[in-house]
Amino acid sequence: MNLFFKFLPSLVITIFTTVLTSHAQTSGSGCNVNGEGIFTTKIGTSHYYGSATDIRPVYLNSTASGNFVPRNVMGYKESGNHYNYMCGYVNEFSSSYGPNQQELVMQTPEVLCEVAASASTPSDQSSHGRMFNFTYNNSTYCSATKPNNAPLDDYLPALVSIASIGAFFIIRRNDKLHSVSLLRI
Repeated sequence: MNLFFKFLPSLVITIFTTVLTSHAQTSGSGCNVNGEGIFTTKIGTSHYYGSATDIRPVYLNSTASGNFVPRNVMGYKESGNHYNYMCGYVNEFSSSYGPNQQELVMQTPEVLCEVAASASTPSDQSSHGRMFNFTYNNSTYCSATKPNNAPLDDYLPALVSIASIGAFFIIRRNDKLHSVSLLRI
């Protein structure tokens, strides 16, 4: 039983870390039209201009939350907010001022798609784009402080390390106290 309590803090930290990081990332695929963002709600397929062989996925033309993920290409600046990472956006930029962000990857082989009000909207009235896979940090799990609203899971290695070192010393101190009290008996 004593062995169980020795490893309990490590077990709690591991479970906490796993649960937190599993929710922080949002991944999926969607239709990117003109590089503005990703339409994520698939509403069907369409025969491109009536073609029997060219069938394309159709995504809902709505920028409402849950249907669209905006794209951030602003990157880094020389002054002010150096790290212009934006939670809730697909970040895609590179700079000499910080790490590259590539959260958007075109599907290969290339898949073309349409964005329309309904799956029955004719192709000449739809927007056309390409399918992309994306991963971004959900804004619910990001810090709200500016200028760096970095995702909280970026801090997890440091938090886990600090908690593990603290738990090690607490357990070790309790073991020494326990062994001293046994010697007095």
